Amino acid sequence: MWLVDKLRLCRTYSLSLEPLAQNGEQWGRLQPISDRRPAWARPQVFFLFTTSFPSPEAYSDIIEKFEHQFILQHLTSIYMVIMDRYCMRLMRYDRAGSILTPWKDYTRDPTVLPDLFWRLSVLTDEQLGLDPTAIPILPGSSEDVFMDDLARKRVDTDISWREGSTIPDIIDSPDPASAPQWSYARSWFGDSIYPAQDPMAIPDFAHDHPRWKLLVPSGADVPPREFLVGVPIAFRCSEKRDVKVDERNTRVFVAYDCTARQLVCLKDTWRADKEDTYQAEREGTVLEKLNGAGVPFVPTLICDADLPGQETRTQRFWPIGDIHDCAKDPVQRAHYRLATKELCMHLCEVKRSRTLVSIIGDCVTAHASAAELVNILHADISYDNIMICPTVDSTTNPAKPTVKWRGMLIDWEFPRPVPTPENLLAVARITSRRSWKYASVEYMQAEQRALQTQDELESFFYVLLDGAVRHLPSNLESVREFVDAFFATTPSQNYPHGWSVSPWKLDALDQCRILRAPARDGSQLQFYWHSRRGGDEDGAEPIDHAFNALLQEYLSWCHGVRRVHCDSKLWHREYLPPAEPNPAIKKLDVGELAAKLDDHGAVLALFQSALKAWPEYLVDVAPPAVVKPEPREDGEAFWRAMALQGGVGEGTAPAATESEVLARDARMQMLKISAEERRERAVETRKEDAAKEKMREAGAASVKPPPRKTKPRVNLPVRSSRRIRGEPATDPDEPPSKRRRRR
Repeated sequence: MWLVDKLRLCRTYSLSLEPLAQNGEQWGRLQPISDRRPAWARPQVFFLFTTSFPSPEAYSDIIEKFEHQFILQHLTSIYMVIMDRYCMRLMRYDRAGSILTPWKDYTRDPTVLPDLFWRLSVLTDEQLGLDPTAIPILPGSSEDVFMDDLARKRVDTDISWREGSTIPDIIDSPDPASAPQWSYARSWFGDSIYPAQDPMAIPDFAHDHPRWKLLVPSGADVPPREFLVGVPIAFRCSEKRDVKVDERNTRVFVAYDCTARQLVCLKDTWRADKEDTYQAEREGTVLEKLNGAGVPFVPTLICDADLPGQETRTQRFWPIGDIHDCAKDPVQRAHYRLATKELCMHLCEVKRSRTLVSIIGDCVTAHASAAELVNILHADISYDNIMICPTVDSTTNPAKPTVKWRGMLIDWEFPRPVPTPENLLAVARITSRRSWKYASVEYMQAEQRALQTQDELESFFYVLLDGAVRHLPSNLESVREFVDAFFATTPSQNYPHGWSVSPWKLDALDQCRILRAPARDGSQLQFYWHSRRGGDEDGAEPIDHAFNALLQEYLSWCHGVRRVHCDSKLWHREYLPPAEPNPAIKKLDVGELAAKLDDHGAVLALFQSALKAWPEYLVDVAPPAVVKPEPREDGEAFWRAMALQGGVGEGTAPAATESEVLARDARMQMLKISAEERRERAVETRKEDAAKEKMREAGAASVKPPPRKTKPRVNLPVRSSRRIRGEPATDPDEPPSKRRRRR
């Protein structure tokens, strides 16, 4: 600090130092003395006093500090001065990488420090890295007061987010802050401007409450569109990250649209002009095409733009100069903003298997329409890209509309064209920027292969399985252990993209079964309607036959694709627990199964027929008695009974094919086995009750009843609340959890 204060190198600035760290490093900030703005609204020039640069530990600390600032503020770049004993160097960091000047010994050249501080003191906020399209909203301003008023809860006018809720009479209010909003959107907006109340925001927003007015340019002669935001609801935390950072720095905000007077979704990211040698369009351009073609269940575009003059500069100095941690050529990136009308909820709010199937079915419909009408594939089907969108439904009763949850397929950043014989070689493979644990096995193992429809449909199956495991009752001992085992992707040089496939996933496709990974008893995964509360009188478990049957039939189609591409071989892995393959797969034609995923028709028919016959009771209510199937000619009655007992059909076809008959016989055989098990459990229960009665009559407390078979544990999902982790919400009006932050 004496360099600045005693030597008066920069009279209008002060150097504030943080406490000395355990590793001997010390951080400092150069701040203007007369600037009364909060720290989050001012440009920051960092100083690092160290003796270990450029060690990996020192560079990791620098990256963590920079990433925190990019999350807290709206920046284009950051400057930092590194002081190592008697030498110093200057670093400039943006989303493409970092540039460093050569080391200078300031003890031998006395002009180095005065020249450095003079240059830093004359730079403007924009030159020091502040985004000119992000205007800080200072405490006490009119916009600051309006945001406080907007965040207040309004029970009478806001619309409940819960499915089935009645929509109140919407009356347009002259007060913009009192205009009707979705209740969860207003609650999320309040959390974003008071981030200290949100434990998920710690530590990036533990002490700062930034508020901004973000501008999105609309054209040369049109004023920019204005949005009021707080802290992001989805971002990548600066802690516990690798040295290699996420260059895009994607953040999602609950934003107030000053033009439409509604709370909307605003996405801020640094996009690449080229991604994997494929010329990628802006996401807003893709959404504009989808909206124009009438594709349902995709976000509605409000506006989007590349912010003028905000491109990375690191790539200009490559390969000249000292650029740290650049294994390959830096990619030029542009600062990009996108606003959409829908503000969606995460899949963790799903409580019923029927709701989960309906939401994913909507996203399959969106994917099919995009492929047919716009000729593109999403290319990143994943758990985080399928969301819940509450909508107003007036089809049942126009006089009393209700809330209906629909699926929403988001993040159309990296679409790929539908492959044809003409463009098959021109369509580039995706080698990064996708969720590989949901990618199809064939796509991950093939070195030169364009993305196809069957790959995307297999990804939908993995999302359906992942969502069910996370949020529906099942016989798993640990949900986390199953997800970590089944969806594991580890670095491997044996795969073209560098990631391996989980052996549990390969076994599920090869044997057409899903084991309770990582259990070693060979038992298969099952889902229930609700937790077992002592069992029924006959000892039966509350098995969700409809969902289990749908999942099994969908898996058989993915199994058919796997068998066709692997020369119809069945593989057995010695390191997996012993278990017999599904007996039904030996009787089915794998070619017919694989053909189901050639297009979206079979999957859509499977979902629609299942939803049509699905029982309409809640998770925490015991299922009705099993209904004996009527003859096939009765149509809907047959399929409704099969949905209750484990079968799923596609319609009321007049005659069944040979493969359908064999599959139906296999299902009925499984039902018979289940019935025998239930009868055995009922007999054991009666024996146990008789033994207890004898104990009471004889008064012999030492007599023990005969042992009873242990029933599989039912794992109940716990509501993922933003305020109370691991406990159910005490307030029925508590808003749903926001989209999960990526770490």
